Amino acid sequence: MSLPEENQDNRPDENNLPEQTPAGEAEVVDDYKDKYLRILAEFDNMRKRGERERAQARKYALEDLMRDLLPVLDSLEFAAAAEGDADAIREGIDLSLTSALRVLQNHGLETIEAHGEVFDPRFHEAIGMRPHEELDAGRVAEEERRGYLIHDRVLRPSRVHIVIAPQQDSSAAADSDGEG
Repeated sequence: MSLPEENQDNRPDENNLPEQTPAGEAEVVDDYKDKYLRILAEFDNMRKRGERERAQARKYALEDLMRDLLPVLDSLEFAAAAEGDADAIREGIDLSLTSALRVLQNHGLETIEAHGEVFDPRFHEAIGMRPHEELDAGRVAEEERRGYLIHDRVLRPSRVHIVIAPQQDSSAAADSDGEG
C-alpha cells in the first residue's frame, strides 16, 4: 500500500486516499474494539495485582519487627520461669526492657520527653494539675505514662500532671499587706 501524496500544507491529498468499503470499515472497527477490550483487561489485571500486593504488604508489614522482638520474648519467658534471687530476676527483666526499647527504636519508635517540659497538647494528655516548688506553671510536673512517637507521628501521648501556680493562703497575704 503506497502512502497518499501530500499537498503543500502537509495534509494527505483527499483525492488520493484509499476508499474504504463498509466491510473494510467493519474490520477497522473490530480491530479498535479488540484493542480497547485488551487495554481494559490489562487495566483490570493491573488493578487486581495492585490490590493483591497491597494486601500482602499489610499482612506482612510487621514481619521484620516481630522477628526482631523474638529474642526479647525469649528473655521474658526465661525470666518468668526463673526461680531464685529476686534481684537477678529484676535485672533480667530490666535487660529485656532495654532490649525491647532498642528494637522498637530501630524501627522508628521515639519516646516523648515530658517531665519539666512545657505542656503541649500535641504530645501530652493532661490528667491532673498540681503545684510544684521547682517548676513554673504550665510545665509537666509528673509523667504517669510514657508517650511515644513513630517517625515523628504521635503513637500515644504522654499522660501527665501539669504544674499550676501555687495559691497564696489568704491569711498569709493579709499579714504581708499589713506589714510594711
